[in-house]
Amino acid sequence: MKKLLLLIALSVFTLASPVGPTSPKNANAESDVELWSSVGVRKKLNKKWRVSLSQGLRLDDSIGRFGQTLTDLGATFRARRWLRFSAGYRFTYKQTTKGNLKVRHRFQADAQLRHRIGKLRLGYRLQFQDQIRDFDGGDGTRVAVRNRIKVGYRALKKLTPYLAGEVFVGDTDAGEFEHTKSRLTVGASYDLGKRSSVDVFYRLEVPADSAELTAHIIGLGYEHSL
Repeated sequence: MKKLLLLIALSVFTLASPVGPTSPKNANAESDVELWSSVGVRKKLNKKWRVSLSQGLRLDDSIGRFGQTLTDLGATFRARRWLRFSAGYRFTYKQTTKGNLKVRHRFQADAQLRHRIGKLRLGYRLQFQDQIRDFDGGDGTRVAVRNRIKVGYRALKKLTPYLAGEVFVGDTDAGEFEHTKSRLTVGASYDLGKRSSVDVFYRLEVPADSAELTAHIIGLGYEHSL
């Protein structure tokens, strides 16, 4: 019961955070359609530890242009059945809006709470991340704190539809620490067997600065356990 109350309290905190544009600068902001795909593997080392590696590709500009490629390496520690801690590194090769290609490095750490009520799956994640932009060009770092809640329902033995909401708070180009964007995701995961699964989703990403593009994201992911 204490775990459930803690999860509900954190979820309320997340939903109470800003979820839409603040101080609009451009009422005619455009939107974009993107495709995010990924393939990954994970290995359970023992009852407590698990490591993972994944490769992602993102296309933007109405799915007609290379956006970025991402390589993620991470480790997860299972402290309790309902509590996990993770840390990871991401290498990104990104194309800017001007067509320049830049390298980015991101380090992150997070804590995750999980709870089950019958077929209902509740989850909360608090993540801290530090991204180094244009490592050789001195473009500086970006720090962000992310709050995400996720609700899934084990509709069938292998199928789990879910709904997730996430809020980003971080430093901006102006040097201020504030709400930067929000995400709403609707998707479903399907187990192909005991070791493999696929994930399909639609994600709406709304920036706090309405001069930036609102993204409509189609996602497809595959993961295999070694």
